[in-house]
Amino acid sequence: SENLAEIGAVTYPSDIRSFFTAGDSTVEDTMRDIGRVQILIETGGAKAWNSEPAGIYVSPSALQRWSYSYFPEDTGNGYQFRNEFRLLETLPLRSMSDPETLAEYIRWGVENFPAKKYALVLWGHGAGSGAGLLIDELFDNDIMSLAKLRDALAGGGAYMEAIVIDACLMANIETAWVAKDYAHWLVASEETVPGQGSAIGDWLQDLVNHPALDGRWLGRCVCDAAENKYAAGDDRMSRSLLTWSVIDLTKMERLGRAVDGVFQMINDNIRQNHIMCITYAKYLFRTEQYGDERYRMRDFGGLLYDSQAIGIGDSETLDEAMAALVDAVDYNVRGDGHSTAYGLTFFYGVGASESMLDQYAEVCPSPAMLACLDSVSSWTAPDSVYEQTIRLGEINTSAVLRMTVERAMAPDGLPALQIGNVDGLSDIYYRLYRLDEESDQVLLLGKTNCRAVHSGEYGMLWEANDPMHWPSIDGVPCCIEIVRHSGMSRLYHIPVQINTNTAVLLCNQTTNSNGTGSEKNGYEIYGVWEGYQADATAAIRGAQPLAMLSGRYYRLLYPVDTAGSRRSTAYFPGEEQTMYRQLDLEEMPLPPGTYYIEYEMQDLFMRAMRTERFEIHWDGQQITLPDGFAWEGPVTMNWTY
Repeated sequence: SENLAEIGAVTYPSDIRSFFTAGDSTVEDTMRDIGRVQILIETGGAKAWNSEPAGIYVSPSALQRWSYSYFPEDTGNGYQFRNEFRLLETLPLRSMSDPETLAEYIRWGVENFPAKKYALVLWGHGAGSGAGLLIDELFDNDIMSLAKLRDALAGGGAYMEAIVIDACLMANIETAWVAKDYAHWLVASEETVPGQGSAIGDWLQDLVNHPALDGRWLGRCVCDAAENKYAAGDDRMSRSLLTWSVIDLTKMERLGRAVDGVFQMINDNIRQNHIMCITYAKYLFRTEQYGDERYRMRDFGGLLYDSQAIGIGDSETLDEAMAALVDAVDYNVRGDGHSTAYGLTFFYGVGASESMLDQYAEVCPSPAMLACLDSVSSWTAPDSVYEQTIRLGEINTSAVLRMTVERAMAPDGLPALQIGNVDGLSDIYYRLYRLDEESDQVLLLGKTNCRAVHSGEYGMLWEANDPMHWPSIDGVPCCIEIVRHSGMSRLYHIPVQINTNTAVLLCNQTTNSNGTGSEKNGYEIYGVWEGYQADATAAIRGAQPLAMLSGRYYRLLYPVDTAGSRRSTAYFPGEEQTMYRQLDLEEMPLPPGTYYIEYEMQDLFMRAMRTERFEIHWDGQQITLPDGFAWEGPVTMNWTY
C-alpha cells in the first residue's frame, strides 16, 4: 500500500499536452501512440489493504487490474490533465502464486497495451531458491516455486526487457537461470527486502521521464534509488543489509556452465578423498549468508574467493567461474553489513527436506551440484541428473566427521565439552534458561556461541561464554537468539511485544579487541521486524526503524520451555518499557537465581547434536553446582536435522 502511494506521486512530463488538441476524439488511442510509459498493476493475495492514501480502494476479495497514467479530460475549453489510477478490470479471486494468474496478466497487458519494451515487477514475499516467491495468504500461503515462475513467464508469451523482483532473497543463480529465456535483465536483492520496498516511486519517475531507458539502466536506477532511499532515512537496519543487483540474463548460459564446472571439480576431489567433503563444506559455511539458515542462501562469489585463497581446486575452473560471475552481475549496491556481496547467491541444499530438494532439482543449473547433494544426504536425485554427470556415490558423512565428544570441567569450574576433530563443526552454541520462581516456569534467555578455553590431550575444551553476564536492554536481561554470523559479526533476534503484536528486535553484535588481549562485545539494535509468515518459509516485510516506534510501550518476551521444545510459541511477558529512538544493549550481571545450560553442536551438513541441560545456581558473584552433580564422561548423542 505504501508503494502504491509512491506510484501515485509519479508525475508525467508537461510536454505530453502537445499531443492533444481540443478536437481530438481518440484520446485513448493517442495515449498509446505518444511513446509514454503505461503503468499497469494487478492486486491480490492479501487479507487487507491500506490503499486509500494512494487514492484507490483495493478489494481483498477480488483480483483487480489498474492503470496509472497522465489522463486528459476534454472540458470543452481544452484538455485538463491529471495523474490518476483507473480500475480497468475486476476478476474473480485467484491465487497470485498460480502460474496461470501471472501468465494471464502478462498476456492481457501485452494485448491491450502493446509497447516497444516491457518490464515486469513482482512485488511480495520471497523465500530464496528452495521455496520461491509470491505467497498468497488468501490461499493457505500458497507459494510460487521457481519452476512455476518459469511456467508463468513461458505462458505469458512476451520477452521482457527487465524483470524486477521486489521481494526477499531472489537475486540468486537459480532465479536468473529460470528467467534467462524470457527477459534480458533481472533486478533483485540477495538479502531480505524491507517492507518499504525498492523506492519504486523514484525509479518509476526516472523511467517516466526517460522512456527510452533500456533494462540495464532501469536496473541501475532501481539499485541507486534503493540505496538513496535508505541512506536518507533513519533506518540503520535497511542501510546495513542493503543488497541489489542487476543481472545480464544473456550471460547466464556461461555462468551455468561455470557453476557446474565448479561442482564437477568438487565432486572429483571428494571422489578421490571423502574427507574433502568436509573441506568444501567448511568454506561453503564461510561465505556470506542471506536471510538465516532456513533459507540456505550463500554468496557464490565468496565460495570461489575462499577456494582460491586456500589453494584447493583447479585454478582455471575457479577463474572461469569468477569471470562468468563478474560478467553476469552488471551492477550491484551493498550496505556495510554485506560489504563482500558479489551480487548472486546460490542454494546450499544440504539438510533441506527431500520435497524441497525435489523442487530445487527442477531449476538447478548444475547436475554436478545435485549429484553432490545426493551423495551427502538421504535425498535421491532424479535419474535425469546422471544422464549429464557421473554419480558420486553415497558418502557416510557421520563417519567422515570422526568426532569425539566428552564431558569435562573447565578450569573455572563450569561444565564444558571436550571435542576432538572440530573440522566438521560449523559452530558450538549454548542455550541459557532461567527458572522464574513466581510462576515456576523455565524461560529461555537465548542461544549464542561457546568459546574455546583450553586445548587438552584429546581435543579442544569448549564452554558457555561468561553466561552470567548477559545482554540486557536498559538493565533488563532479554532473550537473544543468534540467527547467523560471519567473521566477527553476528545477527540476533530479540522477541518483543508491541501492543498485542509479537515481533523481534534485529540486533547486530561485533567482537573487537579492547587493547588488553581480551575481547569486548558491542551491540547495535537496528529496528523492529515482524518475523516470519505463519505456515510459510518467507520473512514478513514489515521492518521498521526504532525512530518510527519511539514513545510506544513494549515488553520483552521470553519463550516458555515446553517439554524441551526449541520452538515454543508460548511467551512469558516482561515488564512494560518505553521504546526510544535508540535502545542500549550491553552485557550485565544476571540477577541471582537458578539457571540451566545445554550445549548444541551444529555440523557442516546442517545437523545438530544437543546435550542434556544441567542446573547451575548464581548468587550474583559466583556459580555453584548442585550437590552430587556428575558431568565427566563420554557423550552419546545423535545428529538431527
